[in-house]
This record gives sequence, structure tokens and C-alpha cells, in this order.
Amino acid sequence: MLRENLKWRKENNMDTILDEDFSELDRDYPFQIEYEDKEGKPIVTANFGDWNVRTIALAGKIQTLNRHIDRGFEMATAKVRKLQAEGKVVTQWDFIINMENYNLVQQGCLQCLPMYLHLVNTYENHFPGHADKIMLINTPAIFELVLNVIRPIMSPLTRQTLKVYNTNKEQWQNDLFEIVERKELPPEYGGTRDV
Repeated sequence: MLRENLKWRKENNMDTILDEDFSELDRDYPFQIEYEDKEGKPIVTANFGDWNVRTIALAGKIQTLNRHIDRGFEMATAKVRKLQAEGKVVTQWDFIINMENYNLVQQGCLQCLPMYLHLVNTYENHFPGHADKIMLINTPAIFELVLNVIRPIMSPLTRQTLKVYNTNKEQWQNDLFEIVERKELPPEYGGTRDV
């Protein structure tokens, strides 16, 4: 497994990915690694419902978006290493995805599916177990179609780690604020932090 991971890292120039210019993708497909949970683990957040995956897929640039996703996983892992270098006992990160505004046209189209498959495959093959919690919040029922495609390629550990919450804010906020302080997150996650 280690040999395969090293080969993948070399073939995909992962050693330089943090130095590449992703400014256009950062603007149109943003994620943040600015927050920490109550245990000091980094939290990766993404307002996925605002990503227009269809546009980039139809432009033939889904591989560019996939690399942006690889970079996100690498940045989260680098943040863990940085915290460890500071003497903190941190080995994982949390992944909280806001699905508000999700729709089948922009994020669930047939051309969009390779992005979901890549996201799961990259995580399973190169960052397995790195996420302590994966939470999808404000998830519309229609997203179950995509989950039915990607769940079979998830490891049992990832399926156990993944929690999918519908649009009932009271339910997901109760669980979310058990792991993170309200002041740590921006308003779209029910938090009070200024962006």
C-alpha cells in the first residue's frame, strides 16, 4: 500500500500540488481549513451546494477539479502534520459539507459523476481513515441517487464515518455542536464566527 501511494504521489505530482495556482478554483469551488473541533482537529468545510460541477465538467475540465479535490485532502493532511509539529496530539481531520442549494442540474448530472467517484477513490486509496467525521448537512433527498452510486466503493470505515443529515437544522446542529464550538463556524453552519 505504501509503495502504491508513493507511486501515485509521484505520478500525480503531489509533492508540488500545494505550490500550484488554484486561484480560479478557489474562487468558484472553495473549501476552507480554518476551523478546529473541540479536540483540536482541523475541520474542512465546503459549501458544495454552491459548486457548479456541471459547468466545469462540460468544459472538459473535470480533471482540474479532481486535482483541486486532491489538493484539499493534501492541505488537510498537511494541517494535521503542522499541528503535530507544534506538539499537539492530532491525527485526523473532520469534513463538513454543506449541501444547501444542491440540485441535480449543477451537481448531480451524469457528467458530474466522475468527480464523486474520484473524490471517494482518492480518499479511500490515498487518505484512508484521515477523516474522523464526515458530515453532510442540509442534504436534499435527491442526493440519495448519488450516494447510491458512491457508497459501494466506500470502505466500511468510511461508510461508518459518514453521517448524512437532511435539512432539519436542529438535528444536524445538535450533533455538529457536540464536536465544535459555535464560535468556530460561520453562519451557514449555524455558527457565530465572522467570515
